[in-house]
Amino acid sequence: MTSQKPEIFNQTYEHYRAQIQELDLGSIAYKLRCQRDNDDLILPFFHHNFRIIPDGSIVAEDSNRPPIDICVILSKYVLLAPDSPARNEELVKYRNFPYAAPLMDYFTNEVEGAIANYFSGRLLELTKACVKIGGLLSSRDIGSYDLVMEFDTLPTIPVILTFNDQDEDFPASCSILFQKNASDYLDEESLAIVGKRLFEYLKYDGEMVEYPNTIS
Repeated sequence: MTSQKPEIFNQTYEHYRAQIQELDLGSIAYKLRCQRDNDDLILPFFHHNFRIIPDGSIVAEDSNRPPIDICVILSKYVLLAPDSPARNEELVKYRNFPYAAPLMDYFTNEVEGAIANYFSGRLLELTKACVKIGGLLSSRDIGSYDLVMEFDTLPTIPVILTFNDQDEDFPASCSILFQKNASDYLDEESLAIVGKRLFEYLKYDGEMVEYPNTIS
């Protein structure tokens, strides 16, 4: 087991911040389909907007630095902005990404399993929580579930949540689906953190809380 403790996330963010200082944020805005405000880049993540300024710093709507996991995700998203991303919009599970294997237990337990366990027997509460953070009922044809919600987590990375509530025969279950081209925009560790942040937003009523950053 390996852990990404907060100090490691801070070191990673500072490393990314130095790299962002060398970028042309104007060209990044075009690649990532987001807006600019003078020299700053405005980047939506779930139901919040964040500002990336030319020195690489990231600022939340309250003018403070957001939780470090969000800083890492947004920095990586800006740094990886592909010139020619794949157009493959096929939906896949996290395990289908090339380098997902080391984080599969984490994603299964801390994201999909956590959502299923927390909202077991609470389908209405899950539906309301999804809507509160910008989720919409998905129109994609992906099978029959009690709930299928779609989130614009980042401008080029939609995420699909499927949920079947508990019944007399089976426990509640949850799956998180990404478009296959999501790995052009974020690495597998960042995608796992996106999943964790989704659970935290659902659990804490959309609040941008800090939580222990442990990747196992």
